Amino acid sequence: MTDSILKLIKSNRPSILIEENDFLGTIPKGKMIKDFIEKISENKEIAIQIIAIFGEWGSGKSSLMHWIKNNLNENKFYPILFEAWEHENDDNLALSLIDTIIANKPSKYHELKRDIFRFLRCVTKSVIIEVPGFKINPKEGIQEAQNIDNEKSFQERLGEFKKSFKELEDDILGIDSNKKLIVFIDDLDRCEPENVLALLSVIKLFFTYGKRTIFIFGVDKKAISEAVGHKYKDVIKADEYMEKIFDISFSMPKEIYPIKLLETYLIKEEYRYENNIEGKEEEYMNLQLVSEFFTTIKFGNSRHLRKVLNKYIFIKYLKQEKIDDNLIPDLNKPFYIILTLFIIILYEFHFDKYNIIKDYEKKLIHYASVMNPSKEENINDIKHYMFNNIETTIKKMKITKKIPINKNINYSTSEEKVNFEIFRYSFITIFAPLTQSYVLLNYSAPISYINQFIKEDNILSDFCIFIEKNINCVLDCDDEYFLTNIFEMAELYL
Repeated sequence: MTDSILKLIKSNRPSILIEENDFLGTIPKGKMIKDFIEKISENKEIAIQIIAIFGEWGSGKSSLMHWIKNNLNENKFYPILFEAWEHENDDNLALSLIDTIIANKPSKYHELKRDIFRFLRCVTKSVIIEVPGFKINPKEGIQEAQNIDNEKSFQERLGEFKKSFKELEDDILGIDSNKKLIVFIDDLDRCEPENVLALLSVIKLFFTYGKRTIFIFGVDKKAISEAVGHKYKDVIKADEYMEKIFDISFSMPKEIYPIKLLETYLIKEEYRYENNIEGKEEEYMNLQLVSEFFTTIKFGNSRHLRKVLNKYIFIKYLKQEKIDDNLIPDLNKPFYIILTLFIIILYEFHFDKYNIIKDYEKKLIHYASVMNPSKEENINDIKHYMFNNIETTIKKMKITKKIPINKNINYSTSEEKVNFEIFRYSFITIFAPLTQSYVLLNYSAPISYINQFIKEDNILSDFCIFIEKNINCVLDCDDEYFLTNIFEMAELYL
């Protein structure tokens, strides 16, 4: 039983995208881009040759481009994939791209390849950028041309390149066909900044002399911005550079719909294909809660989600094996599932925020220091409603705040409801971010209290929103688990 749970751990490498594993709703975006490519290819008046698909690392760009490549009409398109990072150590990425385009082709391409290579060696290092355009550094370009063949000028080499590249297109696609060469370029943003800009610039300036080729880049916009900033400082703005390079761009889906992926981790496989959820309500309620959690904290990167869920499954395995049982909470309780996932996220991706919630006393001292007027006595005022420390259990926290046990809060007395509100916002404070100012809790007007955290707009403030809405799952925790054990768990197992 316990070994079987480890089978839920999934590879974090890009997978072949199909309807069944499109956990984040990427295929509709792929269909839209595929249809767009087909439409512009049919219209000779539309001169779109370079397309960008923007998305951060791990957002599914590779899987999306593979899906588009595999679903293009083979009678209309000849698709090629160039994984730039695999060629990072090559002398010239542009030459490696040509090699990939003509790979496994007859020897008749060798002469074309030689002409193209000669020209690209001349220009790759001599392209310079000027907003709003590009140009060749004449001194460097001519010198490189003379070094390669001192009998021909740079302009002669350029003419040969134009002719050779068009011949290459015709030979690959057929001179009488209407097919298009579609070159997908992936993982360019993992390359060194100089190589990123060099390949983009050469493709824009020279490869677009061809009339039957469309280049599609899957790139992280931030990586290109950093590459431009690294080379050109403040001389060229990254947005202007990208506008000049790409004829049109698309972005990976930003909305977070993780429930299909979560189902493969949290719902038993034999349940997933049944329409009737009778007897499985608890599992599906937990699924909805975890999905709401990820959506609320805006954690939707596909690769990051898998990493977190894989680690959660590992922690769950340790719990079932009763290894250091005291450090891991009861993962049958909804709040402890959420807490474990949240601590994994903070520990792996937001370690500074992890330290903020770990050092609860230091956070309260910070709040005291930013109160108006600032004074040391403020800490006593803060602790009047807050928990003095978090080295305790939720059960004892409820007792401290006089929360009625096993009683529906909606039918409680006025005093009990006040205690409930004090507990709710005291508990939220455990996970709250640091603030530039601090307002004491007023249980009769809690909105101003929670708003001071929400306006910080980070993962901790988002988690505060989640807890405020779902405080009942916290109240359901009545065991002897010490909250501070979760930090020991993270530092031992993550």
